[in-house]
Amino acid sequence: MTTSREYAQQFIQLIDRTKRMPLDGAYAKIHELGLSHSHLRAMFILEHQPGLPMKDLAEALAMTPPSVTVLTRKLEASGLLERLPDQVDSRRVLLQLSADGSRMLAEMHNAHLDRFTQLLSGLSPSDQAQFLELMNRAVEALERMYREESEV
Repeated sequence: MTTSREYAQQFIQLIDRTKRMPLDGAYAKIHELGLSHSHLRAMFILEHQPGLPMKDLAEALAMTPPSVTVLTRKLEASGLLERLPDQVDSRRVLLQLSADGSRMLAEMHNAHLDRFTQLLSGLSPSDQAQFLELMNRAVEALERMYREESEV
């Protein structure tokens, strides 16, 4: 009988196979620019919270302000981020995505949706529904586990 650990290993292998698929569109551009996962996380945060002060972005990323300064300089040099003066406090700098940064994230969202549409299209509608139901249950169990661990 297959154990949960063996199934987990198979699941990891499947995820790894998807990671080896060729990069296209916005994903290829991110790779070309040498941007990391942290750069993308910063962009996603700024997508939902434009005009965020540097200190707040550092908090959201759980990084030190000097590290976020380095990170945002690379995004700015790549034309994906803009620094704006705070009209209320001239000592603060506010961050927002540039038009190119917003466009790149929109392309990434669409590419992501296209990839998962292709993934699901290989399944029947009932298999798609079952797959999503099982994934939802697994994620909910994981969320419960993390909640319980944080309460200890």
